[in-house]
Amino acid sequence: MDTSTEYITMCRQAQELQERWKPSEGDFVFHKLDGNVVTLPALPELAKVVVVTSCTWLPRLDQLVDLVREHYINISTIQQSAIRVLCSLFDCEHNISLLHSIQTPEQYILSELYQEKYSKWWNGEDWLSPAAYIVWYGMSTEQQEDIKKWAKE
Repeated sequence: MDTSTEYITMCRQAQELQERWKPSEGDFVFHKLDGNVVTLPALPELAKVVVVTSCTWLPRLDQLVDLVREHYINISTIQQSAIRVLCSLFDCEHNISLLHSIQTPEQYILSELYQEKYSKWWNGEDWLSPAAYIVWYGMSTEQQEDIKKWAKE
Protein backbone atom coordinates (compact mmCIF):
# COMPACT_ATOMS: atom_id res chain seq x y z
CA MET A 1 0.00 0.00 0.00
CA ASP A 2 1.39 3.37 -1.04
CA THR A 3 1.60 5.73 1.95
CA SER A 4 4.16 8.09 0.43
CA THR A 5 3.89 11.86 0.76
CA GLU A 6 3.36 12.07 -3.01
CA TYR A 7 0.38 9.69 -2.96
CA ILE A 8 -1.14 11.42 0.08
CA THR A 9 -0.89 14.75 -1.77
CA MET A 10 -2.37 13.26 -4.95
CA CYS A 11 -5.32 11.87 -2.97
CA ARG A 12 -5.82 15.04 -0.93
CA GLN A 13 -5.96 17.13 -4.11
CA ALA A 14 -8.34 14.64 -5.80
CA GLN A 15 -11.51 16.36 -4.57
CA GLU A 16 -13.86 14.38 -6.83
CA LEU A 17 -12.45 11.16 -5.40
CA GLN A 18 -12.72 12.33 -1.79
CA GLU A 19 -16.32 13.50 -2.29
CA ARG A 20 -17.36 10.02 -3.48
CA TRP A 21 -15.69 8.20 -0.58
CA LYS A 22 -17.88 6.18 1.76
CA PRO A 23 -15.70 5.14 4.72
CA SER A 24 -15.58 1.42 5.39
CA GLU A 25 -13.58 -0.98 7.50
CA GLY A 26 -10.10 -1.57 6.13
CA ASP A 27 -9.79 1.76 4.31
CA PHE A 28 -6.42 3.46 4.59
CA VAL A 29 -6.63 7.11 5.59
CA PHE A 30 -4.25 9.95 6.31
CA HIS A 31 -5.36 11.66 9.52
CA LYS A 32 -5.01 15.40 8.90
CA LEU A 33 -4.57 16.37 12.55
CA ASP A 34 -1.75 14.05 13.61
CA GLY A 35 -0.27 13.19 10.19
CA ASN A 36 -0.53 9.42 10.63
CA VAL A 37 -1.74 6.84 8.12
CA VAL A 38 -4.17 4.41 9.74
CA THR A 39 -6.53 1.62 8.74
CA LEU A 40 -10.16 2.29 9.63
CA PRO A 41 -11.92 -0.08 12.01
CA ALA A 42 -15.64 -0.81 11.68
CA LEU A 43 -17.44 2.49 12.33
CA PRO A 44 -20.99 3.46 13.24
CA GLU A 45 -22.68 5.70 10.64
CA LEU A 46 -22.35 8.87 12.74
CA ALA A 47 -18.59 8.39 13.13
CA LYS A 48 -18.19 8.15 9.34
CA VAL A 49 -19.12 11.84 9.01
CA VAL A 50 -16.29 12.80 11.37
CA VAL A 51 -13.84 10.57 9.51
CA VAL A 52 -14.66 12.16 6.14
CA THR A 53 -13.95 15.66 7.46
CA SER A 54 -10.76 14.80 9.37
CA CYS A 55 -9.13 12.27 7.04
CA THR A 56 -7.93 11.89 3.47
CA TRP A 57 -8.85 8.56 1.89
CA LEU A 58 -5.90 6.68 0.37
CA PRO A 59 -7.46 4.12 -1.97
CA ARG A 60 -5.79 0.72 -2.08
CA LEU A 61 -4.88 -0.78 -5.45
CA ASP A 62 -7.97 -3.03 -5.45
CA GLN A 63 -10.20 -0.02 -4.70
CA LEU A 64 -8.65 1.94 -7.56
CA VAL A 65 -9.27 -0.95 -9.95
CA ASP A 66 -12.90 -1.06 -8.74
CA LEU A 67 -13.21 2.69 -9.41
CA VAL A 68 -11.85 2.17 -12.90
CA ARG A 69 -14.41 -0.57 -13.55
CA GLU A 70 -17.20 1.48 -11.97
CA HIS A 71 -16.55 4.38 -14.32
CA TYR A 72 -16.54 2.14 -17.40
CA ILE A 73 -12.90 2.75 -18.16
CA ASN A 74 -11.58 -0.30 -19.91
CA ILE A 75 -8.50 -1.77 -18.23
CA SER A 76 -7.00 -2.24 -21.69
CA THR A 77 -7.21 1.55 -22.11
CA ILE A 78 -4.97 1.91 -19.08
CA GLN A 79 -2.62 -0.75 -20.45
CA GLN A 80 -2.50 1.10 -23.78
CA SER A 81 -1.77 4.32 -21.92
CA ALA A 82 1.07 2.61 -20.07
CA ILE A 83 2.57 1.47 -23.35
CA ARG A 84 2.13 4.97 -24.84
CA VAL A 85 3.87 6.57 -21.85
CA LEU A 86 6.72 4.07 -21.87
CA CYS A 87 7.22 4.43 -25.62
CA SER A 88 7.37 8.20 -25.40
CA LEU A 89 9.72 8.40 -22.40
CA PHE A 90 12.76 8.83 -24.57
CA ASP A 91 11.17 11.50 -26.76
CA CYS A 92 9.86 14.01 -24.27
CA GLU A 93 11.50 15.64 -21.27
CA HIS A 94 8.05 16.08 -19.68
CA ASN A 95 7.39 12.35 -19.71
CA ILE A 96 10.73 11.69 -18.07
CA SER A 97 9.73 14.02 -15.23
CA LEU A 98 6.35 12.27 -15.13
CA LEU A 99 8.13 8.95 -14.63
CA HIS A 100 9.97 10.38 -11.63
CA SER A 101 6.79 11.76 -10.04
CA ILE A 102 4.65 8.61 -10.46
CA GLN A 103 6.40 5.80 -8.65
CA THR A 104 3.81 3.24 -7.55
CA PRO A 105 0.92 1.30 -9.12
CA GLU A 106 -1.54 3.27 -6.94
CA GLN A 107 -0.18 6.59 -8.20
CA TYR A 108 -0.25 5.36 -11.79
CA ILE A 109 -3.84 4.07 -11.70
CA LEU A 110 -5.08 7.17 -9.85
CA SER A 111 -3.36 9.32 -12.48
CA GLU A 112 -4.93 7.34 -15.33
CA LEU A 113 -8.36 7.40 -13.65
CA TYR A 114 -8.19 11.18 -13.33
CA GLN A 115 -7.09 11.62 -16.94
CA GLU A 116 -9.88 9.40 -18.27
CA LYS A 117 -12.73 10.36 -15.91
CA TYR A 118 -12.06 14.02 -15.11
CA SER A 119 -9.62 15.10 -17.86
CA LYS A 120 -7.10 16.23 -15.26
CA TRP A 121 -3.36 15.59 -15.11
CA TRP A 122 -1.04 15.46 -12.08
CA ASN A 123 1.85 17.95 -12.15
CA GLY A 124 3.45 16.83 -8.89
CA GLU A 125 1.41 19.23 -6.75
CA ASP A 126 -2.14 19.43 -8.10
CA TRP A 127 -4.57 18.11 -10.72
CA LEU A 128 -4.59 20.36 -13.80
CA SER A 129 -7.27 20.84 -16.45
CA PRO A 130 -6.15 20.27 -20.08
CA ALA A 131 -5.60 23.99 -20.74
CA ALA A 132 -3.64 24.50 -17.52
CA TYR A 133 -1.64 21.33 -18.21
CA ILE A 134 -0.61 22.51 -21.69
CA VAL A 135 0.31 25.96 -20.41
CA TRP A 136 2.21 24.53 -17.41
CA TYR A 137 4.37 22.16 -19.45
CA GLY A 138 4.94 24.78 -22.12
CA MET A 139 6.75 26.90 -19.54
CA SER A 140 10.36 26.74 -18.56
CA THR A 141 11.28 25.39 -15.13
CA GLU A 142 12.10 28.94 -14.02
CA GLN A 143 8.64 30.18 -15.06
CA GLN A 144 7.01 27.29 -13.19
CA GLU A 145 9.01 28.15 -10.05
CA ASP A 146 8.00 31.82 -10.33
CA ILE A 147 4.33 30.83 -10.50
CA LYS A 148 4.70 28.51 -7.48
CA LYS A 149 6.26 31.37 -5.48
CA TRP A 150 3.53 33.78 -6.60
CA ALA A 151 0.78 31.30 -5.66
CA LYS A 152 2.19 30.95 -2.12
CA GLU A 153 2.22 34.73 -1.52
